[in-house]
Amino acid sequence: MKGTNLAVVHSASGLPQNMELARQAVWAKTTQFLQPNLGKLYSSFYPAANPWGIGLNVRFGVLLGRETPEQFVRILCAATEAQNLSIDFHTEALLNRVKPEQTRQVGDTIVCPVTLDGTDKELEAHSIWHMAIAAGAFMPDCGIYYMEQGQAVAAPELRKEIARSIGNYAVCVVRLEAMV
Repeated sequence: MKGTNLAVVHSASGLPQNMELARQAVWAKTTQFLQPNLGKLYSSFYPAANPWGIGLNVRFGVLLGRETPEQFVRILCAATEAQNLSIDFHTEALLNRVKPEQTRQVGDTIVCPVTLDGTDKELEAHSIWHMAIAAGAFMPDCGIYYMEQGQAVAAPELRKEIARSIGNYAVCVVRLEAMV
């Protein structure tokens, strides 16, 4: 991974009415969120100018749903699709490392216990990625992160709420550069 885009979704509650000040506030919150992992998970981050092929001409990569609802929705859809692709990538890689004889059925669910003892680093990495996402952790390739909820994967109710009231949300789109 050379770099990846990330859409950080914020509530617009409490943001200034002035668009420029609102953008600055969202950028400040996003920067504060990303700063602790700088140098650990990515080498740098900055506002994305063309995330997922969508040209953004806004300061700090911040879209306010109340100002640009169509572009806001396009970014959320692209970020969700990027997240789905990451989930598929990590799932496929995980399943390729599992031996069929390890699986068993419990009710309607197929269970595959995985031993993380350090002998299979790839299996371990993809397993940890899934556990982290399920626990609400931020992973650089998660595509989208919901700041107030503290999670990368939104519950269907949250997605419906955002769709019903786009004006109550903002998104900051950043480019995370990979560690070299």
